[in-house]
Amino acid sequence: MCAGCPGGRAVSPATAHLNLHGGKRAVLAALRREVGPRATITLFGDRWLLRSRTGAQQVLPDLEHLVAELAERGLLDRSAVPEDAAGADLVAALVTAPGP
Repeated sequence: MCAGCPGGRAVSPATAHLNLHGGKRAVLAALRREVGPRATITLFGDRWLLRSRTGAQQVLPDLEHLVAELAERGLLDRSAVPEDAAGADLVAALVTAPGP
C-alpha cells in the first residue's frame, strides 16, 4: 500500500520494490535514455506521466503500466525487458538495458 495516500492504495510489485530499495531516479534516467526526444517521462510519487511530442499526456499508475505503454507505442525495445518481468526483475532489466 502507498503510505502517502489516505486509506492507501495497492501498488505494483515494481513500485513496491522501488519504494523499499530506492532507484526511481535510476529507472527514470534509463527510460528517458531509451525513449530519447520521442516522448517525455516524469515521475510523480508512485505515478508516471508520459507526454508525447504532440502534447498528449497520460498518467500511469505504476512502472508496469508505463513499460507496457512505451512498448505499445514502439518507444521501448521490448527485447531488452522480458515480457513476464515484474518487481525487482523488471527494475533490474530496465536499469541494465543498453541505451538506444
